[in-house]
Amino acid sequence: MKKRISVLLATVAVMTTMLAVSVAPAFARAPHWTCTHPETGAVAVDMPSNAKHFFFKEGFECVKQ
Repeated sequence: MKKRISVLLATVAVMTTMLAVSVAPAFARAPHWTCTHPETGAVAVDMPSNAKHFFFKEGFECVKQ
């Protein structure tokens, strides 16, 4: 009986770990950027990667947060 319980607990532990690993990417934060214009001093904070390219073309200097 003890062996059955330990196998059941081990199975539940493995399934819980698999569930946590599959759900974790949903809560991961994509890299964001802070962009500053060297001439005007304008600052754009917390920009996603796709917006960074627009600011870079406009002369902003961007740094990954």
